[in-house]
Amino acid sequence: MPNTIKVIRIDVDGKISGLQIPDTLEAMQEQVGGYIEMIILSQPNNLNGNCSLVGYVNEEGKPKNLPFNPLATKLCLDRLFFGDYINGPMIISAMDDQGNSVSIPDSVGEEIVKEASKIMKKS
Repeated sequence: MPNTIKVIRIDVDGKISGLQIPDTLEAMQEQVGGYIEMIILSQPNNLNGNCSLVGYVNEEGKPKNLPFNPLATKLCLDRLFFGDYINGPMIISAMDDQGNSVSIPDSVGEEIVKEASKIMKKS
């Protein structure tokens, strides 16, 4: 049985959920509804437990006409090409220095939720 990791899921309606999922490609694909595309959100530092933060979205979100995800887009804005946006749900996990998915530290998850709440209030 695979290990599990803690991730954060951001749905197209702005709902944010903390989830425990198997640490498998299939589990990540299930969360976003198809093949995954990775977006590096941050590099390792003391604030995020010395792990990179990584977002995973549906690679075919636009061609499949998945709903626009305004919150995920705003959280990733400085990581996307000008004019790009995210369709469908996004999950966020941490990645260690070996490229393995690991659980998001609780304190980092709380910061993501706070930042998302600020973004939602501005919208």
